[in-house]
This record gives sequence, C-alpha cells and structure tokens, in this order.
Amino acid sequence: MFTITNREKQILTISVLICAYLLSSALLLPLLNKVRAQSVIPTRGIVNSDQITHCSTNKLSEELKTQNRRNSNLSFQNFKIILAAIQNMINSDTLFTDLRDGKSYRVVRIGNQLWMAENLNYNIIDSRHPRKIINFYYEFKDENCEVYGRLYNWEIALKVCPPGWHLPTDEEWSDLVNYLGGRDIAGGKMKEKGTAHWYFPNPEATNESGFTALPGGARITFDKYTGIFSDIGISGSWWSSTENSKSEAWSRHLSFNFSIVNRISSNKVDCFSVRCLKDD
Repeated sequence: MFTITNREKQILTISVLICAYLLSSALLLPLLNKVRAQSVIPTRGIVNSDQITHCSTNKLSEELKTQNRRNSNLSFQNFKIILAAIQNMINSDTLFTDLRDGKSYRVVRIGNQLWMAENLNYNIIDSRHPRKIINFYYEFKDENCEVYGRLYNWEIALKVCPPGWHLPTDEEWSDLVNYLGGRDIAGGKMKEKGTAHWYFPNPEATNESGFTALPGGARITFDKYTGIFSDIGISGSWWSSTENSKSEAWSRHLSFNFSIVNRISSNKVDCFSVRCLKDD
C-alpha cells in the first residue's frame, strides 16, 4: 500500500502554496496595486489640529507603510496580502480583511445585506498634511479605538470604506431596520447584549441579528478647530451616505435605555461611527 510520509506531505503543501502564490500574484497584483493607491486618500478643504493619532496597528499595517513595498512584487508582505485576499473570497460571509492596513472585521448577513459586524477602524490620512487629524477615536485612548473603532465626519465617512464596500444609504439603513421588525424593536436585535459595554439597563438587547452594535459615542464639533467626545457607553451613532441638506445628513442612533432605532438629521461636521455595507 502506497503511503505518504510527513516529510512528503510538508513538501507537497509547500509546493501547493508556492504554485497558489505565483498564480494568485498574476491574478491579484492589479487589485493589490489598486488597494495600495487607496491607502492614502487625498482630501480637500479639511482643517484639523496637528495632533497625531496613535491607535495601535498590527504588523501588516506597519509593513504596508515601508517604502520597499513598491519595489518588490514577490515579497513576503505581498504574499500575506494576497493570502488575505484569498481568505476574503473563501470566508466572504464571515470575515473580511481590509487589504489597506491588514485589519480584520467580522461580517454578518442580515436579510439580503452583508454588513460589517464591527465599527470601521481605518486611519485615513490626508496625503498633503499627514500629521493632521481627519478621523478621531474616543479621547484618543487606544483601548477605545480597538473596541469601538474610529469616529469620522460625514465627508470622510463617504470615502473611508474599503474597495467593494460602501457607506450605507438612508434607504439601506431603513431596509435593515424594517427587516428586523421596525424602528421600535430593531435596536434590541442590533445591540450587543448585556452591560459589558452598554450602560445599564440596555433593555431587550439580544443581538439576534449579529450586528453587535456598540456604544462608541460621538465627537460633537463646535467649529473647525474644537469639539468634545460624548456619550461612550450611552449611545452609538452611525452615518448614512444620504444628505438631508447642505449642512446635514441622515444618521442612525441607538441608546442604552431603549430598543428604538432613531433616525436623525445630523450636522455633517460631527464625528460618528461607520459601518460598511458590501456592494451588490
């Protein structure tokens, strides 16, 4: 009887990985180059303080910032990114890795929609002024950034989702809420249950949808230079891509003390969480 030794299995596995890498390199490098081009997004008309964000990033994120990434198409870094892209295809309904910085997000299918089940935590950079803040995280504490993600004004929220995903429209938010039974009860099905992150009492929170809404609070902006962080643990706020007026856009809000999903027209300069929705 023919048997394969462990050594032969290892050689076979390595050979398969090399072949898969070479093939995927040819197929996915154009996508990789496109993703890299979007890792620093030019912005216009944005004025911020000169404070730098410090939320920790993983090893892949740091590698993406090195200059030699542009000079070696067959590098270990590219190999990891291409493997992440393959995993995105295989695990498309459960996990997504943002190829711009290597961060991974749980995803959940609710009705006909595929949502990220975590708030976006992508550090968008102004290519002209890389030291200026154009997104925030609550009180600039790394632990808040890792749990609740970042907070973006509406203009930045429109362009911050990764390729293949988008900021949901007001109508798409309504589709989600209606699928979960309407505004009066949908919030309970969307919120993480318990009081690990939400303040007591967090009634009727079951998270049966898998959306796992967290109370990341917001940053309320007074003018282009000043603002305050508000309501972590109390409420969560998320942008839609739909304008209501020149200065306001529609948003969704959940609170610790009821299960209602509030639809509010909010000032575009305020900073809320972002949940990305998969393109059709």
